[in-house]
Amino acid sequence: MAPASWKALFEPAGPGAHAVEVRVFVRGGHPLLVIPTGPRFPAGTAFALYAPQTLVARIANLAWRWSLPVGFAPGSRRDSVQIDPASPFVRYLASVSCANSATQASSQLPQIVILAGNPYAPAPRYLVQVFNPAREPIAVVKTGVGPAAAQLISREADFLEAAAGRTEHSLLAVPRVLGRFSHDHLCAFTMQFVRGASPRPAQAGGIAPVLLSWLDSGRKLRVGEFAAWQRLAKASGADPLFKRLDAALGPVEVHPALFHGDFVPWNIKVSPADGAWTVLDWERGEREGPPGWDWFHYVIQTAMLVEKKTGPPLLRAAREMLASSPFCSYISNTGLAGQEHEWLLAYLLYCRDVLRPKELAPGVESLLAELTRSS
Repeated sequence: MAPASWKALFEPAGPGAHAVEVRVFVRGGHPLLVIPTGPRFPAGTAFALYAPQTLVARIANLAWRWSLPVGFAPGSRRDSVQIDPASPFVRYLASVSCANSATQASSQLPQIVILAGNPYAPAPRYLVQVFNPAREPIAVVKTGVGPAAAQLISREADFLEAAAGRTEHSLLAVPRVLGRFSHDHLCAFTMQFVRGASPRPAQAGGIAPVLLSWLDSGRKLRVGEFAAWQRLAKASGADPLFKRLDAALGPVEVHPALFHGDFVPWNIKVSPADGAWTVLDWERGEREGPPGWDWFHYVIQTAMLVEKKTGPPLLRAAREMLASSPFCSYISNTGLAGQEHEWLLAYLLYCRDVLRPKELAPGVESLLAELTRSS
């Protein structure tokens, strides 16, 4: 399968198209960030969409920021793209760029930076950071090319709009949809640009208030009624461990939670002004999901992907999470107190058999085996 190109966002280009020079920053041999060479964006905002986690990635990001203003950056290349101001998507971006401005959106090319997704994904998606005429970032447009991407983009926008409409209690960290776009092969929605970086280990205390706000304390569901549990039953139904967990947990009534499904530091922004969290990338979002699994995901995924933990250190991180005061306080509000160990086993089964992350498979399998032996 040929990789998707970010240039597809601007196709087809009519006779009035302009050639825009860009610098493409590459990771793993594929485009990561696309930054126009014309407007001199401040380096900090030009790279605001990229959330490096490992030490090597953070060092590379710093090198890019330092070298971009002088017109050279290691790990990047020059390129160009034809952008037509008359195309519907470009006009939409221009309208976002000139919101609350006297400038006529249709008369200029929008000032943007693009964060490219996996070019080999069945439904490639992109984040487009939009700047106002003063070169200040004001919005982020999430978009995708083709029917599969359009379905994911539309589902995420629908979910966020439904979450914003919930009035029974305040939901922390959930962004609002500011606008939507659909035309031919493109679908998109707009969110406000959020300043900040991913939470560092010392900021993990922000997990509890966010996830507590996502609990629906006014109602309960049996674990077996969750769509996530039903997906797990379909994938792991023949596994003896699942059969044991289903018998013990399936009938238990718990408070459902807003479920992100990929709650990890690189999908979170922490405001430098007040420390407020904003959680992004809700493609897996569900209104009624298993409480606590987002917490498990945050800790386990970070330990394996960022901290590179395996074996005993990974097992220790999992046990420390279960024993921590913030987690114990949270789980006591869900209806699962006393069943934390089994609940973690269920999440690990879900990770192994439903999410099926290839790069994490050995670590998940090993942790699952160790925790099963001690249960």
